[in-house]
Amino acid sequence: MELLFISLVCLTSIILTSYFNRTILTPLGVFAILWMIISLFSYIHLYGLYETETRSYLLIALGLFGFSLGCGIARPITVKRNANTHSYHIRTEIVEILICLSILFYAYLLYRIYIDLGSIDLYSIQRYNRTMDIESLISSSSIRLFGSFIAGPVSSLAPIVVIALFFTEGINSRSIVETALLLTIKMLATGSRSTLLFLFMYGIIAYNINKNVEKVYKVKRIKKGISLKLLAVLVLGIVLFVAMTLSRNMQVWRSLYLDLAIPPIMFQKWSDSVTDYSFGQASLGGFFFIILYPVQLLLRLPLMPLGFQEVYDLVNSTVSDWIIVGSGVPANAYVSLFWYFYADLGVFGVFLGSLLFGMWCNWCYLSYLNNKGSFELSLCLLMFSTIVLSFVRLQFTLPNYALMIVLLVFVFYGRGSKQGNTSSSRQLTTR
Repeated sequence: MELLFISLVCLTSIILTSYFNRTILTPLGVFAILWMIISLFSYIHLYGLYETETRSYLLIALGLFGFSLGCGIARPITVKRNANTHSYHIRTEIVEILICLSILFYAYLLYRIYIDLGSIDLYSIQRYNRTMDIESLISSSSIRLFGSFIAGPVSSLAPIVVIALFFTEGINSRSIVETALLLTIKMLATGSRSTLLFLFMYGIIAYNINKNVEKVYKVKRIKKGISLKLLAVLVLGIVLFVAMTLSRNMQVWRSLYLDLAIPPIMFQKWSDSVTDYSFGQASLGGFFFIILYPVQLLLRLPLMPLGFQEVYDLVNSTVSDWIIVGSGVPANAYVSLFWYFYADLGVFGVFLGSLLFGMWCNWCYLSYLNNKGSFELSLCLLMFSTIVLSFVRLQFTLPNYALMIVLLVFVFYGRGSKQGNTSSSRQLTTR
């Protein structure tokens, strides 16, 4: 019955967003499809996965309803700005300086790893990074602080901005080369391929959103048809490639299934650990951290403020502590965004947090449809990444994600008159 209830909420959301937006590639459509799949996978509980209680499913359904309602509320409050008086412009020099400094940081990190390992092998580097702390590689606290507060978020934000500029204003080859070099060195230094996967995801989303913009404004129908065919071929090729890769190892299918199936039961298990409400500190922990951590360093305090420290430790424990969610199925993280809302204000927090999150997501999406600028598209891509990873955690809890938003709004882009912005962005973009 609970699965039927969730499916009804999701299908209603998909129908409504398809009717109003002429596409399902909207925040509401992606969120509903994702959580309908997650709920189904959890309900059939394969590979010895324990059953999830009805209460947890009902809380998820409440969150889905709140998100849908929030998306609806955002429609009338999203307005089109006056491009002649207020326009966001890319700050070329600052962006390129930050990218170059980030390249130097990851090159230095890679050098230190090479000195210890004697080779550059992705698998060895992955294992090395799991066992070694960055403090053992980089003794300077200033360099480590730069890596956490600048190089990390810049390396995650740069590809988003480059893709947004590519699809909206055009971009020169130098910026593409700099960003590609940064991503390559970061991948070698961290051993993680997730950056490239996200780059691919951002490109697909930006491509489809722009195709939808063409639909809305009825521009170049012939171009639309060609683009749709190219996209179909590309998606088919990717599906075949992934299918052939995964078919070699059925263990990969088990891992993929469990990744999508365990969030409801992880939400249930960790909800029992919530004794006091955090009133927003759990959901917005990333923003609290980037404010309180520098203060802690400047005042040389041993800990964060007591209330936040307790919330911070609880949130970290969802990642560091492994719990059993099935027969031979240990798991960590994957508590989903709903757990953070629950930690903030219980059942009402799930509804209110989901509603506000839905308002923000649809506001980002509609702002791009209305204004079609690179800043709006960058923010929209950030928003979609939050939705795609909503089964793992709420991204606002990560300092890296909070810094990405701060850098995007206050550093990468400036706001002023359109006439005064033309020259400042000319070097990075080109028609």
